Amino acid sequence: MKFNNTNFKKTLALSLVFVSVTSNTAFANLSFHDVPQNHWAYEEISFIADRGYIAGDTSGNFKPDDNISKFETAVILARVAGFKYYDISPEEQNYFNRAYEKNRNLILQYSNAFTRWSSTADKEIAFLLEKEILTVEDLNQFIVKDANGNEQLRALSRVECAEFLVRLIGKTRDALLVTDFSSPFSDHEHIPESKLPFVYYLKEEAVISPDENGNFNPFSTVTRASMASLLDKVLRIETNGSTITDKDPSNTAVSAIIETLSGKVDKYYPNIEALQIIDNDGKKNLYAISPISNIYIDSYLKTVHDLKSGMPFVAVVNNNTIADLRAQSISTDTSVDTSTQTTFSRLEGVISSAKTEIAANNITIELRMLNPFGEIFVDQRTFALADDCEIQRGTTKIDFEDIVVGDVVTAKVSGNSVHSILLKEKDISLESAILLEKNEDAVLVLEHLGEIHEFKVLDTTSVTRQGSGETSWRNLRVGDSIDLKAEYDNLIEVRAFGVRSTVDGIVEEVRIGRNGSSVVLKNNDGQLVTYGLITDTIDVYGLRVGNRVRLRLDSKEAETLITLEEISSNYSTGYITHISAGKLELFSMLNGPSSSGRTVNIDTDTLIINSRTGELLSQHSLKNDMKVYVVFKNNSNNAAAITVLSE
Repeated sequence: MKFNNTNFKKTLALSLVFVSVTSNTAFANLSFHDVPQNHWAYEEISFIADRGYIAGDTSGNFKPDDNISKFETAVILARVAGFKYYDISPEEQNYFNRAYEKNRNLILQYSNAFTRWSSTADKEIAFLLEKEILTVEDLNQFIVKDANGNEQLRALSRVECAEFLVRLIGKTRDALLVTDFSSPFSDHEHIPESKLPFVYYLKEEAVISPDENGNFNPFSTVTRASMASLLDKVLRIETNGSTITDKDPSNTAVSAIIETLSGKVDKYYPNIEALQIIDNDGKKNLYAISPISNIYIDSYLKTVHDLKSGMPFVAVVNNNTIADLRAQSISTDTSVDTSTQTTFSRLEGVISSAKTEIAANNITIELRMLNPFGEIFVDQRTFALADDCEIQRGTTKIDFEDIVVGDVVTAKVSGNSVHSILLKEKDISLESAILLEKNEDAVLVLEHLGEIHEFKVLDTTSVTRQGSGETSWRNLRVGDSIDLKAEYDNLIEVRAFGVRSTVDGIVEEVRIGRNGSSVVLKNNDGQLVTYGLITDTIDVYGLRVGNRVRLRLDSKEAETLITLEEISSNYSTGYITHISAGKLELFSMLNGPSSSGRTVNIDTDTLIINSRTGELLSQHSLKNDMKVYVVFKNNSNNAAAITVLSE
């Protein structure tokens, strides 16, 4: 089942782990005039420089105390992440060119806006944007203008460096899970809140440590020697999909075993923790998958249990184990522009920033993701508006200036550019919508003019129903006519109107569920219609398939049931009055006050089930006064199954 890596460009595009940029040629033990052997970072500088990540000048100097600009940082990060200048394969060259073409217009906006923009680093910047090591928001910090309008190159700060390095080694997800700040830096309060996870993750990994005063110094600049030292340490963190060795300069390369595959999800086997996939050639293969594997569906962090058969995906594989998998739900609006072969994906979130920068209009979208422990954390992504970007609120086109922080947005994106923005209407009013469903998460599903809507009931939502006055959302009935006011998807006011009626029919099916039960009736026209049963008003276990019944309905939910014609059946509901070896006496209550006793025979084939948990029970679990539902074998008194309804 070894994967044959035939698509290097996808490896580069999707890998979130460290990739070697070196050839198999032995390194040359470089030395610099201004880095003596007693220099505090001598070994780290030698290790990093020997691998070509940070170069010296033509005079043989490293300039260890010089600050690093953002442009120099981009070149360094790109080299470490796999950008190459020689021994480039056609596949690699194609990927580098595609990354540049995809991001060229965005970078050109900055190049035109700043005279000091260093275009010699454009291809490396495009490569980093494609790999999501740099973002649009980062480009805004490469150059700043002072009060006199003079351009200044921005040096790399320690807090910026921390985030870049975490992205570089593919540990963003791990960093975002860091919540333990119990041993803080002395200047903890000066570290931007959004950067805390990255700083403390590297602190836990011993990449960074406090100075003599216990400070991190987030806004201090990073020197070339400091960058070499930080890179040396961060590349020793074991990452998904790569194994970092020691820093011995005689090593020929930092090893990285990375492969990619694409296809469709077939089946997950939890007992062996393996995912079966169907590749693009139609062949099935199994790959190991672990609890720490990154699983994304539609850009949201999920677990392997959320994957569904048929989902298209692309994955990064290390030693036949999936390290990172990006899947799309089958209903996701994903499209490809055939003229440019650009793939667009859809993001849903909340606008947390919309502003005009010197070079471009940018929006920041807040995404809420689910981590493997079921906890929600927030990630933010900044996008530049493409020249052809369309912005709509509902069905009305609006200008960029009309976007409001807090707007709920669906955006069509490609890389770091957004090509369309659809903002949800904030204030919503509907009249005469029909209630289709109400679930335990307090979500109402409604149909209005042929469209389906979902709204959330809040603690502050005002709910009234004709004839009941102010009430709980649980007392609304399926089929009710609903008038509502909402803010986005959150209900502010609900007014419900129900209609009472009766219906006769033959019981075709009884459905019992945790969120409510229902009965399927065949009416006089032979049609099958489903009616919900109002909790605690009808004994669902007293219903008999084949009986003719009359339901009294409140909208489309039954509040009472009368049996018009009863047929003999092999079912009975009642209370246990006596237990003996292989037998029990059942006091059954079928309809109204009439009651009878019945002897129930139990053998080793009888299934005994707890209705609440679904757990199989032993005969010894049965006790007097338990309410049970018994299914008999072939019109006899021999029980096929006993369901315990109450203890």
